[in-house]
Amino acid sequence: MKFQKKKNKNSPNEFPKSEKRVLKTPFVPLPAGTFDAHTGTLGVHDGTLVVGNGTLVAGNRNLVAGDGTLVAGAGTLAECPETFRGQGIIFGNSSKSNRYYEQFQILPINFHRRNMMSINLSRRRFLGNVAFLTASVFSVPLSGQQNQISAQQNPNKPDPLETLEQYVPQGTLKQASSRFIVNQLGMEKAIAVCKRIGLFGIDLLDPNEWDIVRENGLVVTMGRAPGHGGIPKGFNNPENHDLLTEVYSKWIPVAAEKDVPNLIFFSGNRNGIGDEEGLENCVKGIQRIVPLAEKHGVTLCMELLNGKDHKDYQADRTSWGAELCDRVGSERVKLLYDIYHLQRSEGDLINNINKYHSVIGHYHTAGNPGRRDIDETQEIYYPAVIQAILKTGFTGYLAHEFSPKNGMNSLRRAVEICDVR
Repeated sequence: MKFQKKKNKNSPNEFPKSEKRVLKTPFVPLPAGTFDAHTGTLGVHDGTLVVGNGTLVAGNRNLVAGDGTLVAGAGTLAECPETFRGQGIIFGNSSKSNRYYEQFQILPINFHRRNMMSINLSRRRFLGNVAFLTASVFSVPLSGQQNQISAQQNPNKPDPLETLEQYVPQGTLKQASSRFIVNQLGMEKAIAVCKRIGLFGIDLLDPNEWDIVRENGLVVTMGRAPGHGGIPKGFNNPENHDLLTEVYSKWIPVAAEKDVPNLIFFSGNRNGIGDEEGLENCVKGIQRIVPLAEKHGVTLCMELLNGKDHKDYQADRTSWGAELCDRVGSERVKLLYDIYHLQRSEGDLINNINKYHSVIGHYHTAGNPGRRDIDETQEIYYPAVIQAILKTGFTGYLAHEFSPKNGMNSLRRAVEICDVR
């Protein structure tokens, strides 16, 4: 497959900023929810990328050039000391659908330091932006089971269990990891890590991953419902209600059967819909599936996201989400309170947790800025936040959802920080 690069008077190595490239192949169908990313980092929730000379890029949300140079992570496509030679890498941007991709912009080969550009990607924006490879020798596994990373694929990568010390939490908070641990290690090692550091389970797993987690004595603490159309297409738009009703009606009974206590859902983007209208629409749509959720004992958790990373997302304030839960009036409809997102969008974390704790069913953690470790290098003082959560009588799960700076040792440290007694 060949792409012709237009000459740019400013630099022979750069494409004009406004230029797009069209992929000369049929549309590639991708299951909704297949691709996903954390804020500001280039990686995927489901899928392994191989670039350049065959360097394996796991779901650790760091893009690595063919010579192994770290190119991306923590927010931008960073400068690196060597020429970027990730041949064949394409970043897609579709304005039509989360499942079919039409226009693509190509990162040029010989992408020198002076041409590095800043890329700002929100955590799950890869539902609408997909990275994949053009050369036939490159592969992108699409299923949750296919992306398991083994020592055979990357024999030089050290076994995380060799250096990870055991930790036994002493507090009452039930902690979990988000699915980044599966992306980095594969399911088998992810489960082993969870057990070693005292985690109860793993968040944001797809149905084809539920059995193996349960069979190993862990909990899928928050499940995903494939086919819902992505974050922008939520219950705030009546046009989405039929699809969402169909999707959640399919997966709620399965979640109950597999002992998955929670399923995530989204308000959707505003797209001109006012806050009051969005509330009314959400209530009408959600009430169509509430009886089924109540029957099976599965809690539907709407995630609150900040409007800086997820521009135009409607449920970007705790008060709006709490009003939705109050209007629906069911114990099976709660909020997923992402501490990172709410710090970004409104702050005042402890006061809001105290005020709205009755409608909060789940928590996520990450450090701000950067959605990295929750250590002393970021601004949120997690021991105080966790103490406030415990004082409300919270008995649900708190999942760590950040891009770790030090692999599984970062996750272990997060468990230790949140083990408040």
